[in-house]
Amino acid sequence: MEKTFFLLILFGSLHLIFALFLAWVMIGKLHFRNFYFFKSVKSYGDLVKAHIDYLLMSLFLLIFFEVYMSLKLVPHILPVSLAIYGATVNPLGFLIPAFFPKTAKFSTVYRIFLYSGHVATTVGFCWIAIEWILFCLKL
Repeated sequence: MEKTFFLLILFGSLHLIFALFLAWVMIGKLHFRNFYFFKSVKSYGDLVKAHIDYLLMSLFLLIFFEVYMSLKLVPHILPVSLAIYGATVNPLGFLIPAFFPKTAKFSTVYRIFLYSGHVATTVGFCWIAIEWILFCLKL
């Protein structure tokens, strides 16, 4: 099997595990507010958004794997890498402000990092979808 298949499974699984970890952080924030770690959560709403985004991104990566396997296509490394990078960076757009809201508002480096993730997600996901469309048109 091609390494790109394993990358999709690996990162999809890691994103799912991290989403579950964030779920426990949300529970801790609600029920154990006095612990130091949970006090560091400044925006519960952004934490919830990060949790949902990591869940969605894990599903996308795992669905990409399944569709490639079903179509018996070998994915190109570039769109898969872009999709993985974007799937990792996009939820950070919510996670970082959950803990450091001032950084998210004022840091240029943070914004460039975040926008690079948006571009990578868009290009990677679209490239993968176009590969599938072209494959289906050949049938």
